[in-house]
Order: sequence, then C-alpha cells, then structure tokens
Amino acid sequence: MLQESIEVKELTLAEAAGLLSRPGHLFYHPSWLGLLIKHYGYSFLISSGPGGEYMVFARVTGLLGPKLVSLPFSDYTVPQLAADRVPLHLAALQRLFPDMPILMKFAGFYANPHELRFLGKPSSEACLHRVQLSVHSEKKMSATFRRGIKKALRNNLEASISTSAESLRQFYTLFYRLRTEKLSLIPQCFQFFQQVYEQFILQEKGFFYEVRKDGLLLASAVILKEGNTLYYKWGCSSREHLYLRPNNLLFGELLKLAANNGFQYLDLGLSDLDETRGLIRFKDNMGADRTSIYSYQLYPPGYPLALEKKLKSMVNQLADIVVQNNLPADRTQSFSQALYPLFV
Repeated sequence: MLQESIEVKELTLAEAAGLLSRPGHLFYHPSWLGLLIKHYGYSFLISSGPGGEYMVFARVTGLLGPKLVSLPFSDYTVPQLAADRVPLHLAALQRLFPDMPILMKFAGFYANPHELRFLGKPSSEACLHRVQLSVHSEKKMSATFRRGIKKALRNNLEASISTSAESLRQFYTLFYRLRTEKLSLIPQCFQFFQQVYEQFILQEKGFFYEVRKDGLLLASAVILKEGNTLYYKWGCSSREHLYLRPNNLLFGELLKLAANNGFQYLDLGLSDLDETRGLIRFKDNMGADRTSIYSYQLYPPGYPLALEKKLKSMVNQLADIVVQNNLPADRTQSFSQALYPLFV
C-alpha cells in the first residue's frame, strides 16, 4: 500500500521551476537541470510522495541502453525525503522500468551507509569538502596554506570576479591544458561551458573567480550560486606559475567573499579518493570539513555488467588516444561531445 502512494511522472522545466527551487541544493535546481537538458538532451522523472517528498532522475542512454541516473554530471544529490523513504521511491521506479539500471549518488550529510543499508554496500566513495563559513577562520587553515597566500600577495597576484565572455574563453584555454596535459583526460567541450555561462553567469547565478598577475590569468574557477551556498564547480591554473601559489590566493579570497556576502557554505565539490589525493590535501589544508559522497548502482537481474565494463574500457581507450595526439581544443570538440555522455 505504501508503494502505491509514490507517483512517478515526467518532469518538465516549467514544473521544476515551481517544485525544486529549494535553497542550497544546486543539483536539483531548475537551472542545473536546464543545463543538462540543453547540452545532453536528457529528460527527467520525478518520484513524489506524501508531504512534498521527491527524488529526481535523468533518463540516460548508456552503452547498453537506457539508465536512470540521479543525477549525471552532478557531484551528489540530496533527495527531499527521509533516507528510510528511499526504498519506496526506488520500488516505484523499478515497477515502471524493470529493465533499467538505477544509479544514485548521495551526499554524506544527507545519509550515511548505515542509513542507506537497504541499498547494499556503496559501489564507490568519494570525498566532499564544504566550508561552514560562520565557524571558519584563518586559524583553521594550515600554516602551509597561509604561507601560500602571503607568497601570492608578495608577488602582486590579485583575485577578482569576472563575468565577461573573454574570461570564459581564457578559462577554457587553461582548463583544456590542465585536463589534457596534466591529467591526460578529455575535457567537456567548449559548448558545454558556453551553456554554463548562459544559464548561470549571464543570469547572475555565478561568476568566474580569477587570479592574475600583470593581467595574465594564472588561475580561474567557475563559481555557481544557489540559496545559501557558493559552489566551486570547475577550476584550473597555470602549471608554469604554481610556484606563485595562485590557488591559495584564489580560495583564501573566495572564502572572504562568500562570508562577506552572507553565504553560509562554500561547497568545494567532489574529489576522487584514488586520483586526486593532492587536491584532497589542498582542501583539507584550506580548513574545509571533509565528508563523503556515496554511489549506489542497482542492476536488474541478468544485466550484462561485464560487457558494459568492457565497452567503457574501450571508450576510455579511445579518449586516451585523442588526448595523446596533443590536438588543439578546436580539433577535439566533436570527440568530447560524442564521448562524454558515455562516461555516465
């Protein structure tokens, strides 16, 4: 009987504007869903129950067919319901879509693995760093981090906000170099960031935060705003100028900016436990609070998971070939557009 109280239906952006505008949860916000619709063409489902509770899922075309994902290209989700209600929503989805895998990613401040034990063990875990601005101070930063800020200031580095189209182009140039040269990863295409710019920055829901020296861009971050939280979503810096500590200055000044403008949190996003230990250490040294992001994958009986893993490995190999050819950004855009959706 309880399962019958859960309704699953298509979610349009017009409906989302009225339902999902709750403060502090960027990845459920209509602007974020609109970005995923415009760039990737996803459609969305909402499962809703008594008292206004709900979860949101995207229909994604994977390598072996459709999946339900909450939510693709999002650091985490915070379902608007108690953790013990999640099974009822999943049961409703599985009745309607019995052959579709369901993939979910939950913030640790929403629920921990014990509270989500009905889903089994998490398929993976990542780090989430957030700064509660009302209790943060420079004393929470490590001595190394503070010295980095002082070094940047001694060398006349300056941090500032920008919303210009030129900053978008300069950000992508630096971001492309970082992803391909340092991380050996194919980046999302420029068109995606153009849509981020249109959906958020031109709508006064975000900005670029930059560090420059004598006009030269040394570090840049895309910062998005939602409710009481600033979100650091993407960032990059010049490898040749890291000795000047532009990232220390960027985040040191961003913390002040967020606090002075009445935000309660600075969300520093997801860090992979295996691949970004240096980034995790940097966020720790900033004085951010570390929690976890838990991923869960529910596959229908008989799903050819081994085949899917093999196909994903082939996609990754193809992406590696593109990166290893050291192509300029304008030569890889079509590859990025085609390959990126397959990483979900």
